[in-house]
Amino acid sequence: MSGATSIDVHSYYRQITDVDIAQIARDLLAGRITGETRDTLQCDCPNHQSQSHRSLHIWLDKQGWYCFGCGSGGDVLQLVEFIQCGQVTRGQSGRMPDSHRRARDFLASRAGMPPLSKLSVGGAEDAEQAHAITIRVREALTELAEFYHQRLLATPGVLAWFREKYGISDETAARLKIGFAANTEPSAIQALMNGSGAFTKRELAATSAFRPTAQDGLVPFFDGRIVFPYWSRGRVVFMIGRQTPWTPDQSWEKSKYKKLAVQNERDSSHVAPCIQNDVLFNEDVLLTRPELVILTEGVTDCISLMEHGFPTVSPVTVQIREADWARLLPKLAGVKTVYICQDNEVSEAGMNGAMRTARTLAENGILTRLAVLPLGEKQQLARRELRDRFGVEGSVTPRELAKVLDGKGQDEIQQAQSLLADAKIDVNEYFAAGKTATDFEGILAVAQTPLELAISKLGTETPDQNLSRALAPILAEVGRLDPIEQDRHLRLIQAHCGKGRIPVTTLRKQLKVVEIARPRRAAQSRVFGGGGPRGAAATVRVGEPEPVPLRDIQVNNRQLRDVIADAWAAIHAINGPAGAASRDQPVLFQKGGALVRINGTEVQTRIEALGETAIYGILARSANWLRVTEEGVVATPPSRDTARDMLENPDQTLPPLESVIRTPTFGKDAALITDPGYHRTDALFMHSDDSLEIPEVPTNPTPEQIAQARALLVDELLADFPFVKDSDRAHAMAAILLPFLQRIIGGLAPMHLIEAPTQGSGKGLLASLISIVSTGATPEGRTVPENEDEVRKMITAELITGRPIILLDNLSEKRKLDSSALASVLTVPWWTDRLLGESTMLHLRNNALWLMTGNNPRLSDEMSRRCIRLRIDPRIDMPWLRGGFKHPLIAEWAQENRSALVHAALILVQAWVAAGKPLHAKRLGSFEKWSGVMGGVLEVAGIPGFLGNLNELYEASDSDGQMWREFTGAWWEAYRTEPKKVTELNQFCEERDLMFSVRGDGSARSQQTRLGKALTTKRDRVFNGLTVKRISQGEHKHGVLYALVPADGGKQPSGARRDLDLLDLLEGNLGDLEGNLTGQGSPSLDPIDPITYRDPGNLGNLGNLFPFSREEEKEIVCIGDVERECEKEIEGGREIGPEVPQVPLASATDTKHTSCVRGTSDAKVPLRFPSGSPPKDASVIDLANLPGTADREPP
Repeated sequence: MSGATSIDVHSYYRQITDVDIAQIARDLLAGRITGETRDTLQCDCPNHQSQSHRSLHIWLDKQGWYCFGCGSGGDVLQLVEFIQCGQVTRGQSGRMPDSHRRARDFLASRAGMPPLSKLSVGGAEDAEQAHAITIRVREALTELAEFYHQRLLATPGVLAWFREKYGISDETAARLKIGFAANTEPSAIQALMNGSGAFTKRELAATSAFRPTAQDGLVPFFDGRIVFPYWSRGRVVFMIGRQTPWTPDQSWEKSKYKKLAVQNERDSSHVAPCIQNDVLFNEDVLLTRPELVILTEGVTDCISLMEHGFPTVSPVTVQIREADWARLLPKLAGVKTVYICQDNEVSEAGMNGAMRTARTLAENGILTRLAVLPLGEKQQLARRELRDRFGVEGSVTPRELAKVLDGKGQDEIQQAQSLLADAKIDVNEYFAAGKTATDFEGILAVAQTPLELAISKLGTETPDQNLSRALAPILAEVGRLDPIEQDRHLRLIQAHCGKGRIPVTTLRKQLKVVEIARPRRAAQSRVFGGGGPRGAAATVRVGEPEPVPLRDIQVNNRQLRDVIADAWAAIHAINGPAGAASRDQPVLFQKGGALVRINGTEVQTRIEALGETAIYGILARSANWLRVTEEGVVATPPSRDTARDMLENPDQTLPPLESVIRTPTFGKDAALITDPGYHRTDALFMHSDDSLEIPEVPTNPTPEQIAQARALLVDELLADFPFVKDSDRAHAMAAILLPFLQRIIGGLAPMHLIEAPTQGSGKGLLASLISIVSTGATPEGRTVPENEDEVRKMITAELITGRPIILLDNLSEKRKLDSSALASVLTVPWWTDRLLGESTMLHLRNNALWLMTGNNPRLSDEMSRRCIRLRIDPRIDMPWLRGGFKHPLIAEWAQENRSALVHAALILVQAWVAAGKPLHAKRLGSFEKWSGVMGGVLEVAGIPGFLGNLNELYEASDSDGQMWREFTGAWWEAYRTEPKKVTELNQFCEERDLMFSVRGDGSARSQQTRLGKALTTKRDRVFNGLTVKRISQGEHKHGVLYALVPADGGKQPSGARRDLDLLDLLEGNLGDLEGNLTGQGSPSLDPIDPITYRDPGNLGNLGNLFPFSREEEKEIVCIGDVERECEKEIEGGREIGPEVPQVPLASATDTKHTSCVRGTSDAKVPLRFPSGSPPKDASVIDLANLPGTADREPP
């Protein structure tokens, strides 16, 4: 803003606190919520040590809070201050403390409003002083409500009357602080002045609950009345008093209800400006954005419905003042249906007000229905007696009743008035009669619109003169509807009045339906943006140009294909030129094969898939649908077949839409997109964000500009995060920059996993900062469902909305994340799934930044391979108690400096573009394009560490590889290429303690089964140069064998010892190891000749290769033992003699016919023999003369 202007401080504070306190509590106390009921969140207070861990209570119904340990409480603004700074600002004089300002600016940023200091003339001090008075007044009203409530409990007679009259429970009365005002001692004035609040007379007078006298005294406003406080944001902001038998018999006490007076110059100048009578009872329920809301005629009716779990508000009377709509309508955003529940009384006094309310709501896209309470036996008897004794039948106004009773005696008049009272039923009486919430839901299910209800009261027995009078207002409302709804309502009138009595043609003539094709406003927001309710009138505001007439479409006597073609033409006429190349403003799009539109506002804007009902409503509002008959042209609804076909076969010329953004970004051609509107080339729609003031991004940023941008993001935004390595910080920067680079990359990006060893480390905060930079809001987190089908539904629902960031929050530590659907969406450019509730198959592009958080999460190999890790570790026991941050309120700092942060991100990307878009050398498998582009950007930006933990990433994605390498290594050592049964391998694993996690701890049979399945899955896998091969021997199920084969075609596997190649030594034919061995003869093996080798040269001292002699008593059980003992000696010899690398060892092969050979192959080593002297022929090793084998028979 260019300059500060004078503002309404009361309205400013109301707007910034217009937020659900539960949402704030969940955001700021995420890890401290320990209990939850329908009305209360129980939390562990962050400002004191509590044994119960639930001393802080957040009241959802009153939108307030109180900590029983600290003794503090208040509204949502004070809750933010309490959490952030550990203190609460009360009403005071002078400048507000910094803690209050910080909390206020935090809520202002969430509401998309500038700080108060930028709006107020002369700074924020004057505005803060005005709000300090408001705080003080509301604290006084809140304490007064508590005083009156205690007075009610202390007055048994009044309490009993109250219970019998309204049936409100003691618990509800205590929660809402319903009280009794009686001018007895101790007086309310003295209690408030001498209490903890120490309020002055002037402050009490400002509440309007006390009136100043000429003698500088005060008198209470309420006397002998039940007082109902109006709560807002945890404080009492208004009061009304209901008349009781104890109310004084004075002229000023005659009214049934008394409301606090508001400020005026004549006689209420002492009242504070914050006392306003525009607050609805239970208005805070609208902060939770319910889909339906019930408007009741009285406060007590509202409380009864609240007790039964219904979202209810009460304006005291159903007829809401015109001045209140401007404030009330924004609160009803998201509400689809408003039910008006008025007293069912003879006069039907509320009907006209309900009709006006319904009309206003309908014009703003909210459907309104009347919930009519059914009459009980008491009401029916009273109405029957009124009819029989006084001739009162049907609806009668008080004035009409006075005429009927004119000339009657006083007793008769009192009896008639008593019968009128008995003939009425309200919500309190309804539930007092034993009805339940389920019964009331049945009333809502059959509720009608006010117009439908008025028509239902017509009847065939209604006299003609009364019928004409009754039809006049009904037809006036029908005339406001579109032709389709006009026809439906006219037929309803005919059905109630009788077909023969009033033909539809007569009614049509009265409405002049011959003008059915007259121009009507087709407001795009009404047609495509969620629209108004069925039958909502479309009007043209004064001064606006007359819109283009809608297209007429004849539906009968035509081919369906022609009707569909006309329907698409009507859609394109409103949607903009089909296939337009310019950046037009279409409002109906296609996405992945589905028809979609943009819905929501500001940060809640998202893409919404249309169903049959939605497209049907759009068609109804996009054209005049006509049916030509012999009688003429009449209105008719579009056919469902047309809507279904358009959903199944969307017009390919509709503009595609993949994303909705609010922040400048780079397009596919690396050009910066800053203009709001639709960008067809990149299939995105950019909404303007008035909170952003981004300087121009230079085409070729200088090194100084790059350094400044890097410092702002790395050294300021990420300064307080304890990243473990540079790679973790680089990956955090990659996550921040990805939304700006997504279209340049045009491919897949990995999941960004933010992990830490414990809660409170800052994972969620880091995810929030990443989102704030690119979207201006914290991400909508969700957990990963356990059911795989639910995971698919979640993915489809997220992708179709087009949100730039998808956060999977707080992975469970109890289970490993292993989702094939989630793994698939990260490595396929197009996600295919069925639209929920429809048969349409969607093909959705994955353009989102996927974030995931967890404490030491366990991922499957497939998920690990698709993640890059951002690890933070504060390295303290309770990290949430850390201090000394550079930016203690980093989220608020990021919101305040978001323009600069976005500008910095754009500069870093633009610098990479100006540098020629170099690609990074190091690549991540499956995400080559992402790693090339992102690494190049970070390299140009001077941010080190990208993919620096690549080896760790690959190791994490092969968690069971080490286990299999250990198994196959031992397998190779024991059996080489010899095929083995699963039972043999299982026994081998049992002896060597291998593959325990695969085999489990069950029976031997269970272990064999599990090992067999594991071997099947690892078929043809290579571990340490050895391939697992499956060999079948006939059709018998036990004929399946497994063997290891060198992966390089017979050469020694890397990193493993190898004897003489068995395949080279075999003269017989073993056959194809993957083939069938059945029918082949046993392989023949000739005795192995002694191994001859060349002069070994000097290798150094390898130790005694043959330590055992014939004279030693140690028994060598088998040749394999000799081999192992030799290995030990060789290993020991390496410690004694010089280290000679890459010295191969000759194989030791048991032929089952001869003894084993041990020696070296093709290596120059000195010959050392057990006897100390070489044999005569030193060029050979005689198997028969090996130590320890001369006296043995070959095994």
